[in-house]
Amino acid sequence: MAKEFEPAPEVQEIAEKLIEIFKPELEDWDIPIKYIFCSENPKKDGRECIGLARKVTGFHAYLAGYPDGLFVLETGLPAYRSLTPNQKIAYVHHELCHFGIGEMGNMAIIPHDIEEFNEVAEVHGAYFERLQIFADAVEKGNSDTSARAEMIKRILDQD
Repeated sequence: MAKEFEPAPEVQEIAEKLIEIFKPELEDWDIPIKYIFCSENPKKDGRECIGLARKVTGFHAYLAGYPDGLFVLETGLPAYRSLTPNQKIAYVHHELCHFGIGEMGNMAIIPHDIEEFNEVAEVHGAYFERLQIFADAVEKGNSDTSARAEMIKRILDQD
């Protein structure tokens, strides 16, 4: 059976609140973002994932009616359905962080801040500065539960 796509309004609602709180530059850039569900979980580097942030430009953007380009957040419906509300918010926040503007002022997909294996971290710890910055961010996120709870409540509360 072929992959099927449909709009993802729940993902869009979460994204719009996250953009308002954390990523207002996404509104300032005036680059459209489309949110879609896919009937199958997408794959990245041969592994299933929850979703993918995509930059669509050129011919495909033109055919879609966005000649200047657009961003697309493709979410695998099977994976998304298995997430808790908090995980859904974190997932959408993660994918929004991939949308950016490059040095030349063009649309860009921003890579992850770090790439590491658990085994190496377990053996060597935060052996370079970017890992320590990430470890500090995780520690802060794990300890600042009241701020996170307030943010999650704000996003989940429907106006």
